[in-house]
Amino acid sequence: MELKKISHENTEICFLKGGSRKPLVQCVIEGVPTARGHEVINSVVSSKKKQLLSNWKRKIADEINERILKPVIPKQMVISLSFFFCASLHGKRSFDIDNFIKPVIDGVAKGLYSKNWNKERNRVKISFNEDDSVFRSMYFER
Repeated sequence: MELKKISHENTEICFLKGGSRKPLVQCVIEGVPTARGHEVINSVVSSKKKQLLSNWKRKIADEINERILKPVIPKQMVISLSFFFCASLHGKRSFDIDNFIKPVIDGVAKGLYSKNWNKERNRVKISFNEDDSVFRSMYFER
């Protein structure tokens, strides 16, 4: 496994390169639209923001599912996440990054493993409970 770099819109992004020739999925996902702009939602939300959290996970699952041909069941996977935050949207306070990672992992796992995401995504309430133990190595940056 190697730490590699790419450039996206003049920003250097690092990621883990596993054993496969090319990544299963590679994408940039902008946060969910809110009155303040596009926001990345963390897992610790008030009751008023629960819908935003669900929308964020759905958006991730949509992006991932759209980029794969069928649900996958690899034995092990490497996942790399890069976060870019607008400090003013978060009150310029410090970030507890693990609270931002968990919803992304939930959305990625749903997008990869849902057997019928096109049908499931239209439900009012979605369970994001796919097994994410396949993610053996993780790299994140912000």
